Formats: sequence, C-alpha cells, structure tokens
Amino acid sequence: MTYVATAYRTRFELTDSTADLATGIEWGERAVAATPTGQPGQRLALYVLSEDYLRRFNRTNTIDDLQACIDAGEQALTGTDRSAEGTIRSTRGAVLAVLGNAYWLRFRHTSTPADLATCIAYGEEALDIRDPAEPGLYSLLIGVATALLTRFQHDHDPATLRKCVVRFDEALTLHLPGAPNRCDVLWAAATSHLQLFGYSRGLADLRQCATRTKEALEVMPPGRFDDRELGVHVADLATAFLGIESPDAIQRAVEFGRLAVDRVPEGDPYQLVALSNLSVAHRYRFEQLGDSDDIRNAIEFGEQAVRRTSTDGSRQLVARARAMQNLSLCYRRRFEHAHHTADLRAAERYSKSAAAPFAPEAESGPPW
Repeated sequence: MTYVATAYRTRFELTDSTADLATGIEWGERAVAATPTGQPGQRLALYVLSEDYLRRFNRTNTIDDLQACIDAGEQALTGTDRSAEGTIRSTRGAVLAVLGNAYWLRFRHTSTPADLATCIAYGEEALDIRDPAEPGLYSLLIGVATALLTRFQHDHDPATLRKCVVRFDEALTLHLPGAPNRCDVLWAAATSHLQLFGYSRGLADLRQCATRTKEALEVMPPGRFDDRELGVHVADLATAFLGIESPDAIQRAVEFGRLAVDRVPEGDPYQLVALSNLSVAHRYRFEQLGDSDDIRNAIEFGEQAVRRTSTDGSRQLVARARAMQNLSLCYRRRFEHAHHTADLRAAERYSKSAAAPFAPEAESGPPW
C-alpha cells in the first residue's frame, strides 16, 4: 500500500492534481493501519504519510495537515535513536528532516519557542545522519541556518549566530548549479557574518562577510533588495574595515566605501556615513602608499560629506564637526606632500569650523 501511496505522490508531482495527493494520503493511512507497530515497513509508511501531509499543508495551509504531519513523523521516530544503523538510520534521518520543516512552519504560525527548539534539534540530528551525497542536503542546511538565525534574533547569543553562519557557509560550499534562492542565502550569510564580527571582532568573519557580499551582488537581480538596505550594509562593512590596521583592510574599506556611495540613495541621511567612510579610507591609503590620487579623492568625498551635514541638533553638529575635522586632516596631508599653502589654509579653516563646545568628541573619522 505504501508503494501505491508513493505512486500517487509521483503522479501529483507530474500533474499537480490535489486529488492525486489526497488519494495518496488515503493509501498512506491504510498502509500505516495495516502494518504492525514498530516494524520497519510501518516506519516507512509513516514517513511517506508525514511527507504527504506536509505537501498538502504547503498547498492548503490547513493547520490540521501540519499537525497530522508532525503526529505521523513523531510516531515514525518511536523505537529509533541516534544509534540506529542501516535502513532504520536513513529513514530516521529523512523523517527528522520532514519534522524539522514541519516544526518550523508551526513556529511561524504560533511563535512557540519550543517548536523552534525542536526544529533546530531535529534539523541538526538529520544533518548528522544524512549522507552528504543525498539530495536535499542544501535545503536542510538552509533550513537549519534560518532557524538558528531566528533563534539568535530572540536570544542574541553569539554562539547561536556562529552555528548559523557555519550552516550557511556549508550550504554555499556545495556549489550546486541553479540552487534555489542562492542570492537570498548569500545575502543572509553576508549580513550574519557582519553581525558576528560585531561580537568576535575577528578578521576572518569580516573577510567572509566581504566575500559573501560580493558573491550576492554578482548574482542579485535588479530590484531584489532595497538600494538603501544594500547601501547601509556595505557602508557598515566599510566602517568595520576602517577599524582594522592592515593594508588589505584599507583596500577593502575603499572598495566597499565606493559601493556604499553608489548604493545609498541620493538625499538619504546615510549618504553622509558612506561619503565620510570613503574619504577616510582614501586618506588612510594615501598615508600608507602616498598616491596623490588617493588624497585628491579623500578631499573630494570629504567635501561632499561636509555639504551633506546639518546644524540642526547636537548629533548633527557632532557629525558636521567630525566631517570637517576629517577634511582638515585631508588638506593637511596634501600640504605635507605637495607644500601648497592653499591646502594649509583650507586645513586651518576646516579645523576652526569644526571647533564647538563639544569639539573634543569630534575625533577624525566617519560621523556616527
């Protein structure tokens, strides 16, 4: 009977007929009822039935189907554990993958933390059991990573976020041509790595964020994400690289600073951050390499940043002072290089303009 249920499922996949799916479920229920409890044949029948209930839930969004999927899957796990071998082990892994998905879907309906915890636990065990060559590994890894990211948004535990990025990176290293939602997965991995860097301050996390960001941008269809969201991310990435003392980090700061200026919409307040980042990055690179193009760019972007500042409120005044102080340093560096008195006068002018009651707070650097 299980084979009949499977045949109807196969026809459903070809015809997309809900009648075939419903008939397959009926045959699956008969197969479960006709097979002795605890027998391998019943576990297989329960797995097929659980998966079919999940398929129908994905079509109808009927919560009873989701609960039936969970009930059948949990029954299929009865009498097995991590130590199972052979067919029982592989069936357990398949059931765990279905159940992990089902508990995730129920969590999205109920927001019950226990459902999220079970989803992650079953997904992780399924990954331990599944053969790396089995189909579905990519989707399973993404499912576990997404669930871990959701948990992190609740518990803010860096260890949870670390597990999340490991699973994202494992999925992305499978190199599956035409993998579904690859752009979204790359972007989720990039933003997660940047969040993790905020905790770890590890250069490896920052470099991985840069790699995933570039990969995402290469495959991203126009309009897939909001330009401001993209711009803020790459601006924050440039800011992070500015805090690392190495030639490679400064090069990355210039690269992502330019991306941020291009991506943040004109007139958006974050343009000030993007322009200041880029100005500071070019100034740092000039201080390292002495290329006159860098100090020229530093001044150009610094001037643009100052023009975007405001005197409306104390935070805006601090941002303006910082932008002017950076620009003063840019002109001073060019004076030290080329000895033009006009640059020295500009440096002094911007330094005086930056002076205010809170001027000691306005150290050189981007205005945030």
